[in-house]
Amino acid sequence: MRYKILNLLLLSFIFSSFAESSNIRSISVESRCDVKTLQAQYRWVNYAVVIGINKYANHPDLSTAVNDANEIASVLKEKYFFNRKNIFLLTDYDATKKNIIKIFEDLITLIKS
Repeated sequence: MRYKILNLLLLSFIFSSFAESSNIRSISVESRCDVKTLQAQYRWVNYAVVIGINKYANHPDLSTAVNDANEIASVLKEKYFFNRKNIFLLTDYDATKKNIIKIFEDLITLIKS
């Protein structure tokens, strides 16, 4: 009988822990460093290729990919201090295979120089 009560108490504790943890639906990241200071100190340069496609020939269209890509580019510039010229943004009809390959080739050339 004691073991049954202990088991029930243990199970109720576990389930209440899961119930409480399921109320936490997102995480947040808090930076403990100043990105601008680190960039100046280490003199690094960041590059980003951001692609957002809403319109597909052989797939159902999406509704937010282009907006999301634009927002990511904006966040990289504003919060992570990417230089605007180092963010390569391709959306919808500009995001062709040829253009994507060219962006990466240009990026490799840029990084090597």
